[in-house]
Amino acid sequence: MESGSKRVRARGTFKKDFFYKDALVLSVHIDYPFAEPASRSAGYKRIARFYWSVFSSFRKYCQVRLLAQAKKCFDRSEKGEFESWFAALTYTVTYESDTLVSLYYERREHRGANCRSLTRYSDTWSLPMARPLELKDILGGKLRRKELLSFIAERLKEQRGSFYPDYKKRIRTYFSPRRFYITARGTVVFYQPMMLQNDPETVCEVEVMMNNE
Repeated sequence: MESGSKRVRARGTFKKDFFYKDALVLSVHIDYPFAEPASRSAGYKRIARFYWSVFSSFRKYCQVRLLAQAKKCFDRSEKGEFESWFAALTYTVTYESDTLVSLYYERREHRGANCRSLTRYSDTWSLPMARPLELKDILGGKLRRKELLSFIAERLKEQRGSFYPDYKKRIRTYFSPRRFYITARGTVVFYQPMMLQNDPETVCEVEVMMNNE
């Protein structure tokens, strides 16, 4: 199985600083994934168009809604106290073969020093079918849900982290079969920041199975 990102090409990068009343109020950074070379399959091109839509919607959100909020915050701030905002949407391709592409993309917003957020999204695509796969499609019958959640709890117990006292309950509550990606080493499930620990910018990850493809 071939891994890495040799065939995936970036579609481009959008970077822009927005000024208001001679002050920098917002910086935006967006990396667009998946260019559409003519040699690509119809399924690959369909996936590329999907991400173009997702990332372009985020760009519009930044240029309109988020910028308006930053300007309003600037007007309400005392002179010299406003700290410019930052927003980004970037991606990482974690695995690629002739039949699968797996990636995650992260949305960051910094609305001043004390208001930061990070949200991770992920997809593992079947290229022939041009559709996203779920965790059960990757693991099959190797792990039942109860066994999988117990395994995640044990692995997190081994990690050094300041988890909530009820993190084992939270593992069950916040588990989603859509939050995973694959690498050359294995299948990784993850939890969003603040789900298992009080940290707005740390994603909890657990490798649950070696790939067998």
